[in-house]
Amino acid sequence: MSRDPLRRDHSADHYYRQEPDTNEKARGAYSLLRGFLFVFGAMIILAGAFTVSSSMTARPGPAIEEADFPLLFKAIDRRLKESYIDLGRVDPQSLLRKAFTAIDFAADEIYIEDSDLQNPYIPVHVGDKTTVFTLKDGMSRSDGVELIEKVFTFLSVYYSGEKSLNDIRYSAANGYLSGIDPHTLVFTPKRFEEFKVQIRGEIFGVGMLVGTDETGKLQVKQVLKNTPAQKAGFKRDDYISKINEESTVNMTVPEAVEKIRGERNTEIVLTVKRKGGKDNKEIITKAITVKRDRVEIKSVESKLIEDWNLEGEGPWKGGVGFVHANNFDRNTYKSLRRNLEELRKSNGGKPLAGLILDLRNNSGGLLSQAISMADTFLKKGEIVGTAYKKKNPEYRYATASDTEARYPMILLADEASASAAEIVIGALQKNNRAIVIGTRTFGKGSVQQLQQLPNGAQLKITVSEYLLPGKISIQETGVVPDILAEPATLRKDIKDLFPNESTMTERDYEAHLVSKYKIKEEPSFSLKYLAREPGEEEEDATDRERFISGDLQPEKDPLVKMALKVLESANKPFDPAAVLEARKDSFENLSKVFYGDIVEKLSRLVIDWSAPPPRDPPPRNPTSTSRSGTNSPAKPLRTRKTRCPSTCSW
Repeated sequence: MSRDPLRRDHSADHYYRQEPDTNEKARGAYSLLRGFLFVFGAMIILAGAFTVSSSMTARPGPAIEEADFPLLFKAIDRRLKESYIDLGRVDPQSLLRKAFTAIDFAADEIYIEDSDLQNPYIPVHVGDKTTVFTLKDGMSRSDGVELIEKVFTFLSVYYSGEKSLNDIRYSAANGYLSGIDPHTLVFTPKRFEEFKVQIRGEIFGVGMLVGTDETGKLQVKQVLKNTPAQKAGFKRDDYISKINEESTVNMTVPEAVEKIRGERNTEIVLTVKRKGGKDNKEIITKAITVKRDRVEIKSVESKLIEDWNLEGEGPWKGGVGFVHANNFDRNTYKSLRRNLEELRKSNGGKPLAGLILDLRNNSGGLLSQAISMADTFLKKGEIVGTAYKKKNPEYRYATASDTEARYPMILLADEASASAAEIVIGALQKNNRAIVIGTRTFGKGSVQQLQQLPNGAQLKITVSEYLLPGKISIQETGVVPDILAEPATLRKDIKDLFPNESTMTERDYEAHLVSKYKIKEEPSFSLKYLAREPGEEEEDATDRERFISGDLQPEKDPLVKMALKVLESANKPFDPAAVLEARKDSFENLSKVFYGDIVEKLSRLVIDWSAPPPRDPPPRNPTSTSRSGTNSPAKPLRTRKTRCPSTCSW
């Protein structure tokens, strides 16, 4: 897993804690900053995923001269002792092995032998010089710090490679910290300066999100509305083959982003390849010149869905609001309120018949904004708790002022809904305010604090975890939806009827935290639906560009269609728990409808997924016996039965 601090993390709450050191004070005190997030997690791991944190990054400030800091490990260990959520996770011996691995990868001139985990002796080679370091059983943290300092004393004498010793030290530190949990790491002073620029939102780029496809080619994943990229003519799925005159072959996403961003009003030429020509089968190469500018991303967008209940079923009449929140920045709550008011105006000034709040692909952000969003729909109840080590959780509560009317509410969630988004989803679900549809969320429930080190570096350290109402942890487990809705992807080239297990979530990280507040929950209902693929049933060029941010077309989203069907079953006053209990037959029928869509699509792909015809029972052999396996004296072993016809080959 990458330890690049600019490329990943799902945190709803980070804040600064400064060392009362005269040198640090000279650097200027930073004000309290709560909750910034840069996407990594599942989205950056998957081929072709969005890389929001990279592609929308600001140009870094002037380079900082970073003096050698031999006391880095000692400073980190002190902060771990003071603040880390669970010191029992700090095993110096295993963490030192990770530090040795990081050193080995950091510089070609250094070779470390550590392939045998049972061998406590670690030879470190620099040129023709070798020293063996010993990992003793029962090492204390101070023993570990002393050993790693000896390693760098040895390297300082014999290493003379291109990479600075200080950079190698930071690599070793992040290797060490990676064994504690996925979110604790250290920023170099220079990296942190870049990070602060990103936090301030001084984004000078072109306004598109870039990633890679399954083959590793650099690709445009999203073009944002009213940005230089859209005005210049970039399109979703464009392949970027050159940046100015440099080929992007073997170029990583962060490297590409570093080249694309730059000073405001400067130009860059991106050469793209896209399908075009007759029948869209030709490959067209086009060089596009685009001028960098400030890029602002709307955190909240909305649209009124009017023709959703033509039969007039149920007690709720009028338009249904659709609100999509991309993240939780400092303007999210105000934007939400503004959008809700605009939806009411679009509805003729009448109350909404329901609201669909889409938090899919929302990787989090400011905790304060998440609390305000949840409070918008709650008159009372717990919103989120914070549990520090060896302390009882402290909860934030909803207030009765300015609460929205209790219209039916559906939340849409997926594996990329993380951190602050999970807090909103969990708070509204556990307070019986909304029905959650989608998949289990990411599962990022830990809280990080930024603590400044004496040399200006910053340690991002896990200090607590968030809890949903009722002391329920989202760490690792995420929020379980009320209706588990899993997409089936069916195309000529891809046929996938089963959950995408390659989607990376918190529990897939090495050394992820496991909460003592963890409980097991299951959805009330499960179903599959046919995912709508890009390019399918497109009507015109405008429809093909529907992925541009700002051009919302929720009516075409299968999960929104499902949510509208659920709203038809909503009672008045709205009670999600009662709806889920009383409308079981309706949801089972809904499952059959969506499954029928899958069967129909399979038939168009010449795959027979219909029920098998009845067969005559086999003749009984009076001398034969049968035996069934059991896992308890009274309960038979349960097995999942599947059927795949002979034509079902993929």
